[in-house]
Amino acid sequence: MTDDELIAKAKEHVRHLEKMSPELEDECFTLDELPTIQTKEALFVSFSTSDGKEGIRIILDRETGKWLEFIHAPRERKQKD
Repeated sequence: MTDDELIAKAKEHVRHLEKMSPELEDECFTLDELPTIQTKEALFVSFSTSDGKEGIRIILDRETGKWLEFIHAPRERKQKD
């Protein structure tokens, strides 16, 4: 896909999220408030447990290795007896 096609697809996803979660309007920017658009080639790296549960996901700029985004799944707490 071209950058323009990917930008259009990203806008489509964001617009869908805006419709599905109107309560986010007070917490998040809307696309109309964000006129500057840039694209980067990125690498998505996922670290998971041996049973396949994801723990940490990080997105890096492919060219520089710069950290772009970090997502983590909280560890399940063991109940104390």
